[in-house]
Amino acid sequence: MHTVSRTAERTPLVFLHGLGTGPSAWEPQRAALGCDRPTAAPRLPPDLRGAVARVVSAVDRFADEPVDLCGLSFGAIVALLYASENPGRVRRLVVAAGLARLPPALRALQVVLAGAFRPLSSRSVARRLTEGVPEPHRAVAREEIRGLNGRAMAHAMREAGRIDLREAARSLSLPVLVLCGERDRLNMRLSRALAGLLPHAELRAVPAAGHVANLDNEDAFTRLVHNFLDR
Repeated sequence: MHTVSRTAERTPLVFLHGLGTGPSAWEPQRAALGCDRPTAAPRLPPDLRGAVARVVSAVDRFADEPVDLCGLSFGAIVALLYASENPGRVRRLVVAAGLARLPPALRALQVVLAGAFRPLSSRSVARRLTEGVPEPHRAVAREEIRGLNGRAMAHAMREAGRIDLREAARSLSLPVLVLCGERDRLNMRLSRALAGLLPHAELRAVPAAGHVANLDNEDAFTRLVHNFLDR
């Protein structure tokens, strides 16, 4: 499913979800930020190149005008990849719980976790991935990712473990807002490292939020994004 809403003529805003949620996870932000700009929330497949191709299709719907991108976790990696490969198509970038590269210890752990996910059924994968999604949104998230099986998840985790976006991050000349939930301690370390590579980055913690910061604290996350995009 690829959802698009159109309103007034302001910079379009494209939202990219993580592996534990789907496009519906962005409904609070689309409701708040889409009143005066077109928005889109494409459904991303669990592989990086396929996901980037899906973003290309979403952005192309807005003809030749630049867009703003906002991605969470896996969606943040996809957003960084797309922006580095299509520098003229992105005006401003928001990456939440993103990373440029996992340190060696975490890469090794990622391989172990990928192996643990591989034999799991789709139902088990959905249950594990949505444990951190706030209860009011968990059932919808599980429905949206119910087709994600253990093999596909293992592939996505291995890709994330191998990714190295350090040079891509250094090449980005656009303004970037790096967000992370203040309770998401592991990803806060990775977010700091990412922000240090980006030439024009601002790092902000989302208060009272964990990994799925846009749902853990909808108002604070949305306010930070709004202030950054409208600066």
